[in-house]
Order: sequence, then C-alpha cells, then structure tokens
Amino acid sequence: MGEDVHERLERLAGMDSKAASADKETQRVWLLLGLLWLERNEELVDDPLSFAEDCADDVDWPDETPRWFRHNPPGDEWDPMQHTKVENVAHLNGIWKAYLREHAPRYLEGQSSFDSGASHLRSG
Repeated sequence: MGEDVHERLERLAGMDSKAASADKETQRVWLLLGLLWLERNEELVDDPLSFAEDCADDVDWPDETPRWFRHNPPGDEWDPMQHTKVENVAHLNGIWKAYLREHAPRYLEGQSSFDSGASHLRSG
C-alpha cells in the first residue's frame, strides 16, 4: 500500500527548503494538497479562485502558469467576452477542480478512487 498523505506531509516537512523548491514533484504535491483542502472547504473561503491562484503562487508553480489564473486565457474554446463575470469565475474554478481530479489520484496510491481516498483529509 502506498504512503498515506500524513506520512508524505511529514516527509516533505523535513526536507530542506532549497531542495523542496527545486523539486517539481514536491511542488506539485503541495499544490494538490492546497487545492484538495480548498475543494473540501470551499464554503469557508471568500474567494476560492483567488485561493487557488495563491496555492500555485506559493509553490512557484512547477510548470507553466495555471490556466485558472484570471489574467491568463483559459486555453479552451471559452470566450470570456461572451459571459458574465460570475460565469467566467465559475469556469476558472472548474479548471482548477479538473486539474485536481486529473493529478491528485497519482498521489493517493492504493486508493480505489480519488474521492474515497481523499475523504479522510476533510477538515473537522
């Protein structure tokens, strides 16, 4: 069975900060943990999209700038000029949630599905 999230967090917390910032895999894990927390606690956050942007900024985003950043084009057929601000924010929130669903299962080894494997991370 794979390493659980708590073991992974403890291992990551013990890493040298320079080594951690240089390790793209570690950056991705921290980003996914932040997004996972956000997904599970979205109602506690005034501006979930801003929180998702901050998660990526905090880990020096390991790849290109995320498509869910407000100042970036969404990279799909979505035309922000054809939609309201509320619709555009909802669309961008959907992009970070899709990123989380796509990448998080890789880091939850031994779990039958992302949702069942992540359920123990819910706050409260």
